[in-house]
Amino acid sequence: MININDKKVPKTILSNSCTHLERCTNNIGRTIIFLNCFLSKVLEQVNMARGGFREGAGRKKEYNEPVKKILLGLPESVLKQLDSYASAKNLSRPKAVAILVKQAMAQNSQLAV
Repeated sequence: MININDKKVPKTILSNSCTHLERCTNNIGRTIIFLNCFLSKVLEQVNMARGGFREGAGRKKEYNEPVKKILLGLPESVLKQLDSYASAKNLSRPKAVAILVKQAMAQNSQLAV
């Protein structure tokens, strides 16, 4: 007889082996220990959060309105001109395109909708 959770349970014929109930109890015990460790780690991360949203954190927005991404196909010669313009003005390609479109719209009122 062996004691499991204050209950007497008969042992199998072989002295080294354990009963089915003993194996189940051990597995349940291991599972509970694992869950306790896992949950304590999760709760630690919740209580001691790193990063996340903070006022003023992150990259600053370039525009004060929503930005829509587009796919723009250009001939290679035009792309080279755009890249030289962007590098001369220290701009990214999208920012250079936006500035050039605004300039074109300002010069030619037909583009303005």
